[in-house]
Amino acid sequence: MKKIFIILNETSGESNWTTKFVREIEADKNKEEFANELAREQYSNFDEELKGGVYLFNGGCNMVEVLKVEEITNEEFNVLKKFI
Repeated sequence: MKKIFIILNETSGESNWTTKFVREIEADKNKEEFANELAREQYSNFDEELKGGVYLFNGGCNMVEVLKVEEITNEEFNVLKKFI
């Protein structure tokens, strides 16, 4: 297993925020693909995928973008999972 840290940027109308995740994934799984799957599943009514890990929902009213995905150490994972 490997540990990853993901930051998504979410936009709804004029509001904008980031959402952070720590996840354990299989060692052979691609971390970028996993982050993109997570972004695509943030809302139930997916509309369109734009370039660079940007996903539109609700007729373009909501947008989710993968800002960061990186592999982290076990120690970093254990600290982050307490606060995220």
